[in-house]
Amino acid sequence: MKRKLFLLTAILLSFSLFLTACGQTKKDVVLAVGEEKGKAAGLALINQVFDTSETEASVEYQTRVANRLRDGTTGKEVLLEPDRVYVVKTAPKKGETDSYYAEVDAVTGNAYYAARAVSGIILTKDQQKQADALKPLDMADLNSFLDTQNEAVKIVDTFVRDRLEKDVPILRTFPDMIETDSADFPKLFLEYFVIMQGGKVYNLTLCWPTMDLVRVYIRD
Repeated sequence: MKRKLFLLTAILLSFSLFLTACGQTKKDVVLAVGEEKGKAAGLALINQVFDTSETEASVEYQTRVANRLRDGTTGKEVLLEPDRVYVVKTAPKKGETDSYYAEVDAVTGNAYYAARAVSGIILTKDQQKQADALKPLDMADLNSFLDTQNEAVKIVDTFVRDRLEKDVPILRTFPDMIETDSADFPKLFLEYFVIMQGGKVYNLTLCWPTMDLVRVYIRD
């Protein structure tokens, strides 16, 4: 997953922070939710974000290295990403191409990440012409899409209001990285940070040229 959380911390934190990598603790942590509840939370986020109605998914429990931020003022550590998670995956329904992925914090029960498979996004003829007009990957100038990315801020804001936060004002939306890779090119990824009143932050990614949403990462 491509997550630009270093930019997120620069935006959100005005006090002194520095990044530390802490090894996975050996202390036992009581999981707040079991596998079934983790699955339900992951499916709920997938259905909310992508306006679908998935009911079946595989679930896998994973432990990861704990990356943390240390508050330079208080000395307290803040977990940057969950280190105990349920990974929830759906398979395409018969006759369809879409599949989805979610991650759920196994300690708190919060679903915080949802994505759809880029391979399931089908381009129209006009969109395919746009994609075919790009230079080869090693010659592509992604900065030429900065205007496109800025214009799409309104798409991101509308999505957040319609699907995620109907009653909470958006303070600001920041365009972030423009990326692609050899597996997905000529589809491009336009990333954004959306800061809500109250402090919640969404990291969203649109896929060019369809401008479909493909990833949402939620930080409270």
